[in-house]
Parts: sequence; C-alpha cells; structure tokens
Amino acid sequence: MNTLDAAVCGRYDLHSADMPGIPMNRFLKTLLLCVLLSPVSTLAAPVHVRVVGLFSGKAVMMVNGQRYVLSEGESTPEGLRLIEASSSRAVVELNGEKRVLRLDNRVGVDFAQQKTETARAYRDPSGLYTTVGAINGQPVNFLVDTGANVVTLNSADASRLGIDVNMSGQLTLAQTASNIVHAYRVTLNTVTVGGLTRHHVTAVVMPGNEPSQPLLGMSFLSHFHLQREGNAMLIQTR
Repeated sequence: MNTLDAAVCGRYDLHSADMPGIPMNRFLKTLLLCVLLSPVSTLAAPVHVRVVGLFSGKAVMMVNGQRYVLSEGESTPEGLRLIEASSSRAVVELNGEKRVLRLDNRVGVDFAQQKTETARAYRDPSGLYTTVGAINGQPVNFLVDTGANVVTLNSADASRLGIDVNMSGQLTLAQTASNIVHAYRVTLNTVTVGGLTRHHVTAVVMPGNEPSQPLLGMSFLSHFHLQREGNAMLIQTR
C-alpha cells in the first residue's frame, strides 16, 4: 500500500490556524453562493538604483539615496537583489525584473513600479468564503479553503473541465472524513481568481461527487498574501 499523501490528507483534517475565524466544513452538501470579487490594483513606490562601485562578487549601490555594499545573493530592504557582480557590471533583480548595470556616476535606473493585484471574496451567511474563478480557462465556483493543502476537485468537475486523470493523473491515496480512498494527483495548466493567475498548479481529483464544490487550496493560495478585512478575505500579490 502506498504511503498516505500528506498534501491530500491535509484537506480533510481541517484547521483554521492560517486564517483565524474562518469556519471550515468537511464535504459541503449545500452552499449558498454569495460572493463578490473586486479586483483592485495599487502601485508600489518606484525604486531608483545607481551603481557607484564594482568589484568581483560585490557592488556598491545607491538605492533611493541609501548606500549599500552587497555581495552576490544579498538583497536590500527594498528587495533589490544582487545576482552577479564583476569589475565591469552588476546584474540585479527587483520584483522579478532583471537589469544589467554598469558603473556610471551620472545615470541611475528606475525600476518599473510593481503592480499589486487584489481579489476580494466576501463571507456568505454560512460563514464560508467563495469566489468565481477559472481552471484551465473554464469557469469554476471555488470554496476558498486554507485548510486544503492543494486545489481539490471531484471527478465530475474534473471531467467537465476536460481533465483526464487516466492520461495525466498520478494515483495516490487520500483520507476523507470517513475512510481512505484512491485519488489522482494532477497538474492544472492555470488557476485564475480575478486578476490573479498561477500556472502549473498541483491539484487532486477525488472519486465520486465530493467535495461538492472545488476547493481553492494552498497550492494556489500560498503564492499570495491573505488578509481578513471585515467580512472580506483579500487575496493579493506579495
């Protein structure tokens, strides 16, 4: 017998430590969908960078007027990371954007402003957070579940979404509320909620009709910052 898959079993032994005050239910039979999703965007302050000294493996930089001496792999409090340095150039990265900088006391580099995407899911009368999203471009009504380690679907939803577990799934074991069942681990091309999209997201397809609603688990949510604001849950880029 295969070893139990902890990432799957985590869904069914639910805890609310990640999001205090968010009630969790095992295998919901009915659910009143009462969710609003409000994408909003904010812009972070620009970061101005200038190289004032270059050495093998080190660089001296002015970042927003503050002087830093960085070794390769080190970062400033603003998040600027020195990837590589030589006597002729420095390769830096900020917010996923890489730049090659050379020693020039007259010219600085302004990195593009980082765009922060935020989706808001509102709590329904039963105390659950749900949202409308998409899997592989197909619409899905998600239950936001921080107690689920992975995105979880039942076999009927997987079939509707064109996910063939016999072709792309990896057989595993999962523990439900009452027993241990065979399930399939799959990789979803995309999972989208509002303006937030992740590629190659791990998911599990359960046999039968449970869970009754696709669970938006931590294989998606862990890439974002989660915050409660009144009756809303904010899901936003870090």
